[in-house]
Amino acid sequence: MLRSVRAGCEQAGIQGLTPFPLGVKNSSGLEDIFSFIANNRRTSLFLVNEGSLLARNGVGEKIRSLREHKSLTLAQLSRRARVSASFLSQLEHGTNRASIETLRRIALALEVPLFHFFVDEGEALWVVRPRERKRLSFPRSDADYQLLSPDLNRRMELVLITLEPARPTFSEPFSHPGEECDVVIQGEVRFEIGDRVEILREGDSIYFDCGIPHRFVNVGDISAVIVSAITPPTF
Repeated sequence: MLRSVRAGCEQAGIQGLTPFPLGVKNSSGLEDIFSFIANNRRTSLFLVNEGSLLARNGVGEKIRSLREHKSLTLAQLSRRARVSASFLSQLEHGTNRASIETLRRIALALEVPLFHFFVDEGEALWVVRPRERKRLSFPRSDADYQLLSPDLNRRMELVLITLEPARPTFSEPFSHPGEECDVVIQGEVRFEIGDRVEILREGDSIYFDCGIPHRFVNVGDISAVIVSAITPPTF
C-alpha cells in the first residue's frame, strides 16, 4: 500500500511524503484520497507522519466557509464531528492539523465528500463556451450531439441534442446503464420509453431509467433541440 501511495503522490507532483507508522496505511479513506490525488495534479497537499494532512489550499478556510454557510456554530459542528470546539477553531485558523479520520468525520458532519477539502477552486468549476463544445458521435444515430459539460470524465454528462424534422435519435430503441433527464428547448419530440410514448414540447422535461430501451423522434416541423443530462456518462 505504501509503495502505491508514494507512486500516486509522485504522479500527482506531490513532494514530502514520509513513511507512515504501522497501522496508519489502513486508515479509512486513504484509498479514496490517493485515487483522487493521482488523477488531479493540481491538488495541493502534503502527507506527513502520523497520518496527518497539511494543506496548502486552505482546508481550514473551506471548513469554516462550509460551517458558516450551513449556519453552524463551532460547538454544533464539534458535536456532530465528535471533536472539540477549540480543535476546530485551530483547524479553521490553520494552527492545527487533522488526521484523515478526523477530516472524514468533519466532512460527514458538513455533508460533503472528503475530497472536497483538497480540490483547488479551479478544479471545482468549469465554463464551456459555445466554440469550445466537443462534438460527439453515436454509431447509427441521426442526431447532432454537443457536449455541454467539460469532458466525459465526470459523474454526469450534459449534452445538447439537435434533431431534424422526422428524424429519430436511433432507428431502434436502445438501453444503457444509468439515469437520464431531458428538457425540450425547441420543437416537438416524441419520447419512446419502453411501452410508453410521450409527446414533449418546449419547456417540457422527462426523467427515466436508461435501462429501459428508448429513443426520441422529432415529430415537429422545425429542428428539435434537447438538453440531456445522463449519469453515468454514456459516450
